Amino acid sequence: RSNKARSAYVAMEPRDALDYACVKNAILQKFEISPETYRLRFRNDVVGEDESPRELYVRIKGLYEKWMLPNTKTKEQIGETIILEQFLKVVNPDLRSWILERGPSSAAEAAKMAEPRFTTERPFPCAQDEREACTSNTDST
Repeated sequence: RSNKARSAYVAMEPRDALDYACVKNAILQKFEISPETYRLRFRNDVVGEDESPRELYVRIKGLYEKWMLPNTKTKEQIGETIILEQFLKVVNPDLRSWILERGPSSAAEAAKMAEPRFTTERPFPCAQDEREACTSNTDST
């Protein structure tokens, strides 16, 4: 690990190497740590062995803050991030991948991108009770 951090530091411009924020960003990039990393940790977190409720709260809050960066975003931007995440969660996997490849900055942008594909493929997975009807509808196209 320290070799990776060292190589990130050595590759920097000398002027940037004196700036803590630049060094931190270079190391995070080298380790491929991004807000998405923290989102996944936040969503998949479990209680640690012997972890108190207070410790769990502090850890989860830290993951949230590293994911959402609330000191740099408005509540509307944070809300839009959550809405985009949910939008991508409920569309079918192929459409999700297609949207992610295009990197929308908002759920509204993702919906607009997906609109032309809406008529050509089933954009949402079938509900459990609709599975048979859904399968027969997609087979006929």
